[in-house]
Amino acid sequence: MKIKRLFIKNLASIADAELDFAEGPLREEPLFLICGDTGAGKTTILDAICLALYGQTPRYPKANRTGETVGGLKSDDPRQLVRHDSKNASAVLTLQGNDGRQYEAVWSVEAIAKGVNKGALKKCSWTWKDCSPNGLVYTLKEDCEAAVGRAVGLDFGQFCRTTLLAQGQFTEFLLGTDEKKASILEKLTDTSKYSSLGTKIKESFTDANNAVTDIESRIRALAGLSEEERSGIEASRVELSARITAKEQEAAAAKLKADWLEKESMLAAKERDAAEALKVSYASLKDSACRKERELCAVKEEFVSVREFLARDADNAAMYERVEVIVSDLRDIRSASAKRLGKEKELAELEKAKPGLEETARRDKDARDEAARAVREKNEQITCAEAEVENVGMRALRREKEVLDNRVGELKVLKSRLEEIKRRRAELDARGGKMKSLQSEYDRLEAALPELESAAKTAKDEFEKAKSERDVQKSLIDDGIKKIVAELRVGDTCPICGNKIAELRGEAYFTELIGRLNKVCNDAERIFREKESEFNKVSAQKAEKKRAVEEERIQSAREEKALRSLEETVKSVALSLEISAGADGAVDAALEDCRSRIDEVSKKIGEGEQRENLVKELRAEAGKLDKALGKAEERREKSSQEYRDCIQKIETAKAAVEETAAQVKEKTAAVTEKISQEDWRRLWLADAEKFERALKGRAEEYRAKKTSETELEHKVERLGEEYRQVVACLKRVEDVMPEVAAIAADGSSRGVSVADIDARLGGFAQLKEDISRHAAERPVALSDTDGLEALRAAVSERKKSCDEMRTELGALEQRLKDDDGRGRERAACEQELETAKKKRDEWKPLYDWFGSDDGSKVRKTIQAYVLKNVLVKANAVLARLAERYELSCEGLTLTVRDSFEGGVERPVNTLSGGEGFLVSLALALGLSGVNESGLGVDMLFIDEGFGSLSGEHLDRAIETLENLNAIFGSRKVGIISHIASLREKVKTHIEVKREGHDPSTVRVAAVVCR
Repeated sequence: MKIKRLFIKNLASIADAELDFAEGPLREEPLFLICGDTGAGKTTILDAICLALYGQTPRYPKANRTGETVGGLKSDDPRQLVRHDSKNASAVLTLQGNDGRQYEAVWSVEAIAKGVNKGALKKCSWTWKDCSPNGLVYTLKEDCEAAVGRAVGLDFGQFCRTTLLAQGQFTEFLLGTDEKKASILEKLTDTSKYSSLGTKIKESFTDANNAVTDIESRIRALAGLSEEERSGIEASRVELSARITAKEQEAAAAKLKADWLEKESMLAAKERDAAEALKVSYASLKDSACRKERELCAVKEEFVSVREFLARDADNAAMYERVEVIVSDLRDIRSASAKRLGKEKELAELEKAKPGLEETARRDKDARDEAARAVREKNEQITCAEAEVENVGMRALRREKEVLDNRVGELKVLKSRLEEIKRRRAELDARGGKMKSLQSEYDRLEAALPELESAAKTAKDEFEKAKSERDVQKSLIDDGIKKIVAELRVGDTCPICGNKIAELRGEAYFTELIGRLNKVCNDAERIFREKESEFNKVSAQKAEKKRAVEEERIQSAREEKALRSLEETVKSVALSLEISAGADGAVDAALEDCRSRIDEVSKKIGEGEQRENLVKELRAEAGKLDKALGKAEERREKSSQEYRDCIQKIETAKAAVEETAAQVKEKTAAVTEKISQEDWRRLWLADAEKFERALKGRAEEYRAKKTSETELEHKVERLGEEYRQVVACLKRVEDVMPEVAAIAADGSSRGVSVADIDARLGGFAQLKEDISRHAAERPVALSDTDGLEALRAAVSERKKSCDEMRTELGALEQRLKDDDGRGRERAACEQELETAKKKRDEWKPLYDWFGSDDGSKVRKTIQAYVLKNVLVKANAVLARLAERYELSCEGLTLTVRDSFEGGVERPVNTLSGGEGFLVSLALALGLSGVNESGLGVDMLFIDEGFGSLSGEHLDRAIETLENLNAIFGSRKVGIISHIASLREKVKTHIEVKREGHDPSTVRVAAVVCR
């Protein structure tokens, strides 16, 4: 991912700022410094980047004291960054994703404008926009997170670990215990997931081992029958089977006898029931025969009556068949007659209106002719007035005035530009004086620098000399003189001068002596620091003056170029206007001349406009006359059309009267041929509807009788056939049971049919055959003394005995089945046990190496591996920062190998402050280069920590960070620091300044480094 531009509005101390990382100094230089006083807002730049990308910041991490509130907001709410009393705040970041597409990420928040909550902040808004054509825009949090993940390749934690490096954390890592290192590694490398892996390994091994134990318990519980037990059960089963077979045979023999006796009794009962039912059915059918005979006689009488009616009205049969057509024709005649009467009435009304329409048409034509004459006269007046306007030459006068007006405008512009040239020339002269003053001040500072540098160097030499003398004398006193003095006594011979010692100096003397040496050294150092500070101050002033001179020179050049361009433009305009721009008063004279000519032309235009107004008035009057003519023409056309329409309607009405009369005559003749009634016209003309209803009634009655004739004929045939069938059926019953002939009809209404009687006869005959067949099948062993109840009791007793023996046999067989099932289950369990043992044996080595309840084994192993990978990257950086050292580890314990001491390894806590920072920085950069996803950001931010470096170490750190892309690929580095010495070593600055209570200003500056 490449960061392009960042816009900040109303966040922390920054009210409005824009940073362009894709253009200018921030694009060219691999290293830049974010500098400013403490609290100015340097870290706010990182907050804005994180807010735009992830909607949160490292300053307010998630789930950090979420129960606390500050100013109505939770303490971990990023809205805490919004400037007080701001109506809105935002962070906008444009970037190029790892997929090569351009994106814009926006985090924003607004204040409520009205109501009781006015000024309170609304919920944060987060937008992710794909800037490519037809790119998508996401506003939901889940969609934005997914889109950032695809484009950047890092979540918030990974982004902070690899892009935002806080030095204090790595110093703590360098010097902390193994547990502390493990905790920090979990946060920085996301290795906490491996703790759960160790726990899962332990759980998996335990589950596998428990599975083996459970299967072994199940196998022990599945012990089977012995061979002796199985043999005894088999013998008992065979004996029971034989006894059951014997009992079943006895039960079958008794059941056979009982079934025969029961069937014999059943057949006898059926025979009695069938005979009785047949007698009852015979009596009912005999009654049915009497009823059918009476019904047949009644239908025959009705049939004869219908035939007589049809014979009487046979002459009108053809008319009745066409009655619907006749009635329809009669109605058509009535409709045509009514239509003819209507047309005759309409014709009379038209003839009456014709003279009035003719007179109206004549009057409207005369009015139209009068209006046309008035229009012709008004047009002649307009033509004369237009000729007078044309003679004035209004078009030429207006063109001339327009040209003069344009010239006045151009002269005014020329005049203002001449005044602007004078003003710019004066400003340019003033800027030249200011630049000379700045150059003079710069020359003064440059001239003073060598003397100040020399004084600072002299003071430094004096300080180093005093320090060296103090250190030498202190060493002599501490390591030599004090020991010698401690062994001497008054009166001894001095080992240096050979004289006798009269007095020995005590500890206070040496302390006072060293104190005087320290004072001399401190005074020399103070003077050196003052001279150095004065030199640095003048150097900074010189650089500032040089920058100011350069800016003034550039601005002067720009203004001089703009002035020359403006002068050329003025000359060109003056040339086009044919005046001398340099002559005093030439433009004013030209303006006065133009204005005088404009007044003359305007007077003539006024006179011409009066004539034009007269033409307009005449044209308005002509327009009114045209409208009146149009209306008169419309009225004439309308009245003429109405007269013509009346003539046409009269002709149409006459034709319609003649046509309807012919239709009535034709239809009347056609109906007369269809109606067979002699006096029908008299009756129809007297009451047409009554005649038509009567005619239709007689036709319907005739048709009904005709239909009834056919139905009655069929009914006579059907009833005769049914009567004959009933009589034949009665004869068949008498043939089978002669005694029923004496039975009289019982008057019942059971509705017994011939088919029912035939079915009963068939059943009765079949029952006789079944009785004969059953008698032939009598069991040989059945004696006359055998009773049905005794035989049924014997069958039940033997079945009960068989059931008891079968229950006993089933229990024996179930024992054998259960034993077989346990054997199969035991074999399956043994196979399952082998599989479970293999699985347990597979997990055993992993459990021995990594398994634990808290996951500490695997976590430490993985973290040690990760730490070694980090050290590979860190040592590549450390070789540039301090080639003397190389980091190594045993587990999580860090050591440093010192090449200056023959490669000996020693604890990292023996490093000095500056050395410790360099090693911590190498660790931080090494960790930022270990990224599992393979994706990353083209920028690395290092927050503070350079205060402990000076001299060569600081230079090396800066040089290494500038060349960081040689180690980790193309990455820019931004250092966040308030250390003044860094400003002289880094070329590009993002300066964050704040004065008093005003918002901080942010600007990018390129400086010249020493």
